[in-house]
Amino acid sequence: MKKFSFFAVFALAALLTVACGSKGQEATAEGGAEAAEAVQDGNKFEGQNFSLVYPKEWKETFASEGTLNASSEDGVSLDATYNDMGPAVAELNVYANNWKGMKEASGAKVEDPNIDGKVLTIKSVAEGKTEMHFVVMKEDKIGVAGSLKFPEGKEADFEPVLQSIIKSVAFK
Repeated sequence: MKKFSFFAVFALAALLTVACGSKGQEATAEGGAEAAEAVQDGNKFEGQNFSLVYPKEWKETFASEGTLNASSEDGVSLDATYNDMGPAVAELNVYANNWKGMKEASGAKVEDPNIDGKVLTIKSVAEGKTEMHFVVMKEDKIGVAGSLKFPEGKEADFEPVLQSIIKSVAFK
């Protein structure tokens, strides 16, 4: 009997977790969850030192062994570049502050950076355009830096896309 109640409680907890997860996806702003899923089934860029996946509706506009540029028909753009001479992981805060200062000097409104382990994201807004800059580190001084640019006010739609792109980055 005790085994039954333990398994019943465990099954109920699992069902609640799944149900809450589904509600979270439904609550995502228009297109956010769908756009993030599109990345999973999207186009794969294969560079010499890294790969990443971006939405299948976007077209590659430039690619080399270490750089990808892609965009959508409605003006959303992505760039990503491999760098083996960048900041160390411990220097990501200095890098972020320098990037923030550069953007503010050009008139952009910049949010505080978010550093989560080896991933940096920082958002700026200028002239009706949002830029989500990112850095994904493989190890000290080796990583991928890039930006996702889209119309201001569409953050809820594109932040999940950026997170999916970041998660897809794989180093070789």
